[in-house]
Amino acid sequence: MKASASSKRTSKLMHSSRRSNTAPDRLLSSPGISCRLDIAVLDETGKEWLSAWNSKFESLKISYSRSPMFFHPDPRDRDGLLEFTYRERRESELREIKGGSVSHEFSTDNISLPDHAIRKIETKRPAKIAVIGGGLSSAQVTATAVASGVDKVYHIVRGPLKVKHFDVGLNWVGKYKNFHLSSFWSADGDEERLRMLKEARGGGSITPEFKKILDCSTKNGRVELLEHTQVTRGERDENTQMWTLETKPHQEKLRVDHAVYATGLATYFASIPSLQSLLQTIPIQTVGGLPCLTEDLMWNDDIPLFFTGRLAGLRLGPAAGDLEGARQGTERIAVKFEELLKKFWGNHGFCGLNADDAVDMRRLGLGRENQFAVISTIPAQYFNKKRGIANGIVYAGGGLGGAAIAFALDKLIQSLGPEWAFRILGLVTAATGLPAAWLIKERAPITTAMFIEWRLFKNLHFTILFLAGAIATFPLFVPPFFLPLYATSLGLSQSAGAGLVAGFSFSSAVGRVGCGFLSDSIGPVNTLLFSLILSAISMLVIWPVSNSLGPLIVFVIVNGAANGGFFSTMPTVVGSVFGSRRVSVAMGMIVTGWGGGYLMGAPIAGYLLAAYGGENSTLKAYHPAIFYAGSMALASSALVLLLKLNLDKSPLKRL
Repeated sequence: MKASASSKRTSKLMHSSRRSNTAPDRLLSSPGISCRLDIAVLDETGKEWLSAWNSKFESLKISYSRSPMFFHPDPRDRDGLLEFTYRERRESELREIKGGSVSHEFSTDNISLPDHAIRKIETKRPAKIAVIGGGLSSAQVTATAVASGVDKVYHIVRGPLKVKHFDVGLNWVGKYKNFHLSSFWSADGDEERLRMLKEARGGGSITPEFKKILDCSTKNGRVELLEHTQVTRGERDENTQMWTLETKPHQEKLRVDHAVYATGLATYFASIPSLQSLLQTIPIQTVGGLPCLTEDLMWNDDIPLFFTGRLAGLRLGPAAGDLEGARQGTERIAVKFEELLKKFWGNHGFCGLNADDAVDMRRLGLGRENQFAVISTIPAQYFNKKRGIANGIVYAGGGLGGAAIAFALDKLIQSLGPEWAFRILGLVTAATGLPAAWLIKERAPITTAMFIEWRLFKNLHFTILFLAGAIATFPLFVPPFFLPLYATSLGLSQSAGAGLVAGFSFSSAVGRVGCGFLSDSIGPVNTLLFSLILSAISMLVIWPVSNSLGPLIVFVIVNGAANGGFFSTMPTVVGSVFGSRRVSVAMGMIVTGWGGGYLMGAPIAGYLLAAYGGENSTLKAYHPAIFYAGSMALASSALVLLLKLNLDKSPLKRL
């Protein structure tokens, strides 16, 4: 049985990109680091799915494909297509042929009528066409031309016109195919396999159905079949706009308006433009224009570039270009994919982390948060009047360190790999942190306190500040994580992306010191409100229109400063509102509330980016993620404004 054309599927060009970033946070949780493998399907014929398929079927008026029902690509369900057809009540689209099944290799070689020929046919002007070729495509072109009103079609075939249901013998695709394929697979080299391929296919052929159509048109004089004829020369008369074809053997007065070559094209793998750079770097042997792939249809054992269809003929056999070959190729590629996935997850685990790595990452995250919680409470013990600038200077060190690490860690990863990059980062942290821990002493005696003081949630001021901090952390890490991706989408280099991140960190350091001064001048609550509003404006107004490097630099400076201001001002706000004695517990509880933003803030933005086209799309694909981050910053600033009004109704009072 034949399946209708609408039930078939082909593929187009798809690509998903995976990029790595530079700073440690981006290594751990950046949306640019995807858990998905990169799989690209290449098809040169168009941007839409089924573009070549649909255009050729429409041009040639093909209502169904030359494919047997048992060639349905699902090897586990031989009758899956038949079941689907009856379930959808589309049995009228099936055609039954007595005595056997038919198949045809669909490829980009099918020829459609050119526009100038179609225009002439539509105007009903007398026209003569020469169709050159002996395959099914040539018969379809001839039938279409006759049905469209062409007066005369010369169908020229180099040899005899072959008529058969299959373009390859049933012994290669039927129930005993494995017997014949075993001889193919055990051949002495690819040269012998190529010889077997040519013998099995034996050139082009047409189906009995189209042979009847050609015979009918031949009888009424609309078609003249010229077998054992070759076109040796063609000359166009610009005055008459007609071609004069010279043939062997010679045919008198073979003058036509148009000549359609439906002869197909030879396969020369090494001439494919998209593979030239790879062929020069890592060449691959070819035989008869076909690549000598691995048995898994890969370029080689180290490069997971797969080929199927006719290009995999030396591995799949004579039916490589048919649906039988598609099924075999799919099975082999799927099996190899499974092997590669097991190897990938075994080496890297989920999202690039195996079990031991995941434990290390949890330790790293726990250590960093403990450092932040401890460092945020120390200045409050030593400074009262200048607490804001003290916190600003302390946290500015983190911003400057981030700027340095953005460059240094990127170089370390490229030269030594991520393992040693993390080791060196850990050694530097120990070398700077341990002396500080030994030298800095508690100013007041250590008192025993509850780990969590639940009654603080009964305090409206604490609850508002807790919620404001929890919401504010969702957008804070979106810019530094997205800047490398955004820079690449702008056409900037990876180094430019690292430079923007470094600039962001430097601006953050400046913002921390600046907001420290502001805290001592206008009050920490006012400063926190100012930094959050500035962060929201930068993401809602500046970032969406940053279509070049200039506006993007402005955004980096403004948002980086606002980002740093949040971190340096929050401990000062907590100390100012709840006092130095309760700052440790209160700050610890508030920082704990930041966990949701740390964990989900950037990934949510990453999901939004992927949902609207990904980093390989236009800059508009970033807008949903940008507006999400900006709206979260705006919501947090509204809560801080509510806190300010609860503390004092006067909008200008220093708080």
